Amino acid sequence: MPLNIRCPNCNYEGPGKIRYKGSVLVGCALLFFFIIPGLIYALWQSSTGHASCPQCNWSNVVVTGGTTGIPTAAGLAIVGVIIIFGFAFFFWWG
Repeated sequence: MPLNIRCPNCNYEGPGKIRYKGSVLVGCALLFFFIIPGLIYALWQSSTGHASCPQCNWSNVVVTGGTTGIPTAAGLAIVGVIIIFGFAFFFWWG
């Protein structure tokens, strides 16, 4: 079930978007060059998810229905660790 929102700024009602603070490029660079700071950055970035309006990008929307759909930091951290160890295994032993 998608995240349904109501925007008080433009009066939009419907499915919303999930937005995160930070940059994906910075996160990838940190993970590539510095694994531990990269994981910390990924955890921080994943914990900043918030619903926003897809029309006007307003962040202070009202969630009217559906699940929040925002992944938890712990869930994303587990995926990140699995990816990191997969790359490490591939490059060191592959």
